[in-house]
Amino acid sequence: MAALAAVAVVVGTLLGTASRPAPARAARAGRPDAVTVVAAAPKATARRQVTAFGWAASLSAGLPADLPGGQLSATCRPADHAPGWLARENARPGDSSWRPRVAARPEIVGYLGQTSAVCGQRVDLHLSGPRGLVVVRAFRVGWYGGTRARLVWTSAPVLVSPQRPARPSGPTRLIQETWPTTTTIPVTPSFEPGLYLVEFSGRHGGAVGVAPLVVRDPTGAAPVLVQLSAATWAAYNTYGGASLYRGPGGSIALRSFAAGLDRPLAADGLRELMVRDVALVHQVERLGLDTTYVTDFDVDATPSLLLAHREIVIPGHAEYWSARMLHGLQAARNAGVNEAWLGGNDVSWQVRFTRAGNGRPTSVVCYRTLADPAAATDPAAATVYWWANPGPVTDVGALIGERYTGRQLDSGLRMRSAPPWLVDGTGLRVGSLLASAAANEVNGVTTLHGLPPDLQVVAEGAFRRGRLLGPVDVTYYTAPSGAGVFSAGTTDWGCEIDGSCVDHWITTDESAVLGRLTANVLKAFTQPGFGRSHPSVLTPPTALAVLARSLPARQVGTAGRPE
Repeated sequence: MAALAAVAVVVGTLLGTASRPAPARAARAGRPDAVTVVAAAPKATARRQVTAFGWAASLSAGLPADLPGGQLSATCRPADHAPGWLARENARPGDSSWRPRVAARPEIVGYLGQTSAVCGQRVDLHLSGPRGLVVVRAFRVGWYGGTRARLVWTSAPVLVSPQRPARPSGPTRLIQETWPTTTTIPVTPSFEPGLYLVEFSGRHGGAVGVAPLVVRDPTGAAPVLVQLSAATWAAYNTYGGASLYRGPGGSIALRSFAAGLDRPLAADGLRELMVRDVALVHQVERLGLDTTYVTDFDVDATPSLLLAHREIVIPGHAEYWSARMLHGLQAARNAGVNEAWLGGNDVSWQVRFTRAGNGRPTSVVCYRTLADPAAATDPAAATVYWWANPGPVTDVGALIGERYTGRQLDSGLRMRSAPPWLVDGTGLRVGSLLASAAANEVNGVTTLHGLPPDLQVVAEGAFRRGRLLGPVDVTYYTAPSGAGVFSAGTTDWGCEIDGSCVDHWITTDESAVLGRLTANVLKAFTQPGFGRSHPSVLTPPTALAVLARSLPARQVGTAGRPE
């Protein structure tokens, strides 16, 4: 055990070792799970000793106080909100015309004055394009018999004219547009809570521009809450020439340190919305479980909203998190709220949000290095990897059960365990192989400390990066509060079920299996404190070297360099 204790969490390391011991049972034995580790420091900075707080510390996380003005008040409410309303909503006629015409480079571009709204508010839309008349339409994303969207609102023709695009400016290279309002969308009772795509077409009816809007129900307590990753959309958004990843000409050195929200959503940012979150929303709505929606900005402003629901669903690619968001999800789990993490590369970068005087979020700040000015006065606020923080290191595996391990890969998963409630109707059993279920960016079980003591590895895979092996895992655990926590471990989980992935595909049979497994999770987690009746069973991962040898060669993925 002394030898194991000496093996510290290597902060910033994205690959697991060739052997993965069982998660430590430190919390159950009464031992503290804080260990001294050596953080990966910048080249110009001496290596420093920090403390890693994992499982035990996460159980004491309290709910952050709501920000002043963070709770929106609706002045109207959809009429049909008796239980079962979402199933009735999805029984209405849909309109499939929205999806095939969405393009990364539309003729007309635009953005909304806010990312979320409630019934009774009016949302400003700002457009730019060749001078002429444009019709704006708002679609609610759902299932609708397979059409996947319903037309809710259409504008009268509005006049659009070209606007001068902003350029990166200031020390953070922020891109923030100040275009005049083209038209205003009234959020009436016909706007049921949900994710909306506001579309605007060019004069010739070709490529369509899109702006996302979340309509919230601040007074409702639907069993399911879906938290959409608007901060991640913003981080990848390249409109204006820069994102948090690249600057003009693709330069890493000229990347932005703050991603502005007042600009159209383009390229990779639009892809994150459509391929990650929209794909999973289709599947949630298909089940007909009463569901409400928020953005991560809403959770940051009003963490208390998390406690009004039985389960929280985090789809796709929830990469960028503020401390208030992370502590809010920890506190919700500690209060018995079930959590379904249906994506990968979750909670990687710590961020801050800037807000206007009325509380409206305006940008996502993430320096991705200790060049962040906040690091000098408040190390815990540094916008770096959560596991590389110069203050107290946060092991996100204590919340999710795993953390980010690799990207740009395509690998198989083998069932390590088969909880009956989870695999019901799937045909899966221990040893079953899902030939290509892990794709793009993935999570795995990589730490020896800080993990839930009864972490159950449900499925596992491996990938190579150079001579090193890395893990891909699907996990489940139960918290002392009774909450169940499931993690799918791959960003492409939703689009694999939906059939909408753009650079990866699986067979229709595997897609159906993943869909049934996901439905089992979402339905089960509507039971408060699901883990009390269905506790996880400690199932450690297989040693990576053994796993890689036992998998068919084509199922061992190859990963690219982490960003």
